[in-house]
Amino acid sequence: MTTLPKFTILIPTRERAETLRYALQSACTQDYKNLEIIVSDNFSLDNTRTVVEGFNDSRVRYINTGKRLSMSHNWEFALSHVKEGWVTILGDDDAILPGSIQRVIEVAEKTGVKAVCSNSCYYQWPSLFNKSFGYLNISLSKGYEIRNSKKWLEKVVDGKESYTSLPVLYNSGFVDIEVIHKAKIITGDFYRSMTPDVYSAIAISHIIDDYVYCHEPLSINGASKHSGGTSVFSPGNLIDKKDSPAMKYLSEPNISFHADLPLMDDGTPPISIQALFYEAYLQALPLTKYRDPCANHQRQLAIILKSRGEHSESLMRW
Repeated sequence: MTTLPKFTILIPTRERAETLRYALQSACTQDYKNLEIIVSDNFSLDNTRTVVEGFNDSRVRYINTGKRLSMSHNWEFALSHVKEGWVTILGDDDAILPGSIQRVIEVAEKTGVKAVCSNSCYYQWPSLFNKSFGYLNISLSKGYEIRNSKKWLEKVVDGKESYTSLPVLYNSGFVDIEVIHKAKIITGDFYRSMTPDVYSAIAISHIIDDYVYCHEPLSINGASKHSGGTSVFSPGNLIDKKDSPAMKYLSEPNISFHADLPLMDDGTPPISIQALFYEAYLQALPLTKYRDPCANHQRQLAIILKSRGEHSESLMRW
C-alpha cells in the first residue's frame, strides 16, 4: 500500500478563541489519514489553549511562541515545525471544506505540481456588522487548470489579476514543504514582508514553474471583527480605532517596510492591495534573477492610483 504524504494544517492565532474553535473544527473533520493540525498560539491571554485542548484529538498539537510576535514572525514560527509533506495555513476565522486535503493530494499526484491553490467561498461573521446572522457566498465552479507561475505573476504585477490567483500559502493554498525549504536556503527565513500571505504568493511563484488552480473552492475565507485585513481596508475607518485589529497589527514590531516605498505620514503602510503587493515583490527579489518590466516605481504608482477605490484621499496624500 502506498503511504499517503504527510499533510499539516497550520493555524496561527492570537486571542480569537471564539472563532478559532470553528476553524479548528473544520480542520478536524478532514478524513485524510496522515494529517497533523498545529495551532500556533501567539502568546494569547484568552482561553485559546483551553479551546484547543478541548478537542481531545491526537492529530491536534498546540504550540506557543512564548512572547508576543508580529503576524509574519508567528507564521514563520509555525512553519518551522513542518519538516515534511504538504502544508497549508488556515486563518483562525476561516474554514477548510470537507475533503479538501484529499482533493489536493489527488490533483498533485495527477499533475506532478508542488503547489495547489483554489477558488474560495466567503463568509461574513455576525460580529463584523454586529448582527445575529452571517452571510455565506458559495462558489459552484468545478475543474482545475495548470498555470505557469511566471506568466500569472506578470499578470498580477501589471494589475490585471489578484495575488490570490497565485500559489499563496494561506486559505485555499497548499504547497509541498520542499518549496519552502528551497526558498529558505536562499533567504534564511521564509517570510521577508509584513504581509506574509501576499509575500508567500510571490516567493512560491519564483521557486516553482507551474501550479494548479482549482476552480472548485477548497476553503471558506471568513471576515470577522477580529480580521486584520478587513479592519485595514474597511471603508468604515476601522483602522482609526485604537483597539482595532489593524492598529494592534500595525503597533507591534514587524518586518520593516521595503526602503524603496515610503510609509504614510503616521508611519503606517499605504492602504492599497497593489502597494502591499509591490512591497512584497521587492522583498522577494533575492529569490530570482528576473525582474518584470512592469515592476518599476512609475508603473506601480499608476496601478496603485488607478485602483485606489475607497481610500482615494489617503492614497493621494501618500
